[in-house]
Amino acid sequence: MGYVIGTDIGTTSTKTVAVDVETGDTLAAVSSSQYSPESPMTKWSEQDANVWMQACFDSIRKVVDLSRAREVTPDDISELQAEPSKVSEIFKRLMLERLARWVRTAEEHYRDSGIKCIMTGGNDDLPEVDSVLDSSNYVINSDRKVIRLTDAYEMLTIGESNMTPWKCPRDVTEEKLGELINSLASKAENTQNCIFNLHVPPKDSALDTAMMLDSSVDPPKVAMKGGQPVTAGVGSTAVRECIEKYQPLLGLHGHIHESRGVVNIGRTVCVNPGSEYGEGILRGAIVNLAKDKVLSYQLTSG
Repeated sequence: MGYVIGTDIGTTSTKTVAVDVETGDTLAAVSSSQYSPESPMTKWSEQDANVWMQACFDSIRKVVDLSRAREVTPDDISELQAEPSKVSEIFKRLMLERLARWVRTAEEHYRDSGIKCIMTGGNDDLPEVDSVLDSSNYVINSDRKVIRLTDAYEMLTIGESNMTPWKCPRDVTEEKLGELINSLASKAENTQNCIFNLHVPPKDSALDTAMMLDSSVDPPKVAMKGGQPVTAGVGSTAVRECIEKYQPLLGLHGHIHESRGVVNIGRTVCVNPGSEYGEGILRGAIVNLAKDKVLSYQLTSG
């Protein structure tokens, strides 16, 4: 079997793919670490060719190693095409293995730092994710729990979301989502000094704006009107109602990757750092808390 390698050197990252020359099937793909243009002067932008070259070498090396390790053959691909359930099994195994590596990395680097590492699954994560997180004696699986961050602050976490066209493992009805949030809120000592870590953002908050999907077809496709994609707030009404009811100090959200931002709902500061994991970019947020208020915040990218 032979394969060809293609590399795309982009503005912020380099991607490489290996393709079977006979079938055209993709064997493995990898994106290198992110890099950024330099600005030595105002309105100038430049990049070091050595950075490109190193990213290219690293990317090619990784994709070759992955292809060899998997020992993918045309027969293997045909078998997977004939039995889609095997694809799901492989995906599940690789996903859990990757998560276990992330947990080990956190343990190795931060266990003795005094920093708490808290993780939770999202709406499209399988239930088996919890067993990997629970197996660690350092990483805290916060899902469906109220945990104390410091003497002053608690955090409640719900990884479920309202129903989506994708019918994900942790999609639930708005009624159920509201019940989950209210149940945890009843266990918090002071909800107004609490952090609500809720995967799905509040409805019509500008943190939940996404393209509407036509679920009458499989897979769902983007709804169009006048030749343009239709957008709407697809967050949760239950989440919004609970934030308006309890007015926590801070709301931490995700789910809608393209709606990065910060908004206030009453006194509550709600944050969605967004996501571009497909581009190899990790989005995050640093939030500083003071007595009874959010002192400052900064959206991060790396």
